Amino acid sequence: MCCINNFANNHSLVRGDANFPDKRRQTYVDESLGHSSVIDYFICDKGDDIVNYSVLDPEFNLSDHLPVVIRCKCVYSDGLPVAGATHAPKVKQLRWDHADLILYYNTRMSLLYPLYNDLVQFETVFRESNNDVLRNFIDCCYNKIVESLKYSADLHVPLHYKNYYKFWWSKELSSLKDKATKFNKMWKEAGRPRSGLIANLHYADKRKYKNMLYSERNAERHCYTNDLHNALMSKSGTKFWKCRKSKFNKGSGTSKFIDGLGKNSGNIC
Repeated sequence: MCCINNFANNHSLVRGDANFPDKRRQTYVDESLGHSSVIDYFICDKGDDIVNYSVLDPEFNLSDHLPVVIRCKCVYSDGLPVAGATHAPKVKQLRWDHADLILYYNTRMSLLYPLYNDLVQFETVFRESNNDVLRNFIDCCYNKIVESLKYSADLHVPLHYKNYYKFWWSKELSSLKDKATKFNKMWKEAGRPRSGLIANLHYADKRKYKNMLYSERNAERHCYTNDLHNALMSKSGTKFWKCRKSKFNKGSGTSKFIDGLGKNSGNIC
């Protein structure tokens, strides 16, 4: 700490919490050993430009470090050159593999069936209709179809960025997380005891969840999922590569966007 303070003083830098003594708190906390200290902070050349400083205490934190947040005043000029974008904007995709397809189909059918009746009725009179009437009817049908499909998808198909879902996540991990979160809340409400039944349950469940999370995350590097295995065994090349791309592809291909949806927003394994 002495070296860091000397470095800051020699370069006329100030710590982010210098003007907020009432908000200073430990940023490193080892619950099991009872150790804590302040080792995470921001430094800047103008302390007056920091308008707020806080150390967050998340409801459930797997790290020994607590997040530090600062709010700063920034002065910029409109005349400054803007760095050119090197990547296409991130676009959310419809995740059909996590959709409730039965409800999606039922909603879509209830919305599109009246349109089918309109088509049947119009079929009896379209020969006598002029071109303007035909065009208006076709445009109206098209808009209703698009709106019906979009509305059904909004209700029953999750829309997320690529790689949002961890394909290695399991029900066991969800159960361990819920249990660890529950005992973490009880532990905090009890005053964060270092020993006793609540403390032991808190430490044990947090350790189980952390170890399981580490194990499953590492499995991503050398294990294939059942979807990939089934696609490979069924000799479905298209399905296999589609699944593999959705799970492992880290590239940043370009896409064309319409209302936040890209051309690659189709089925993903």
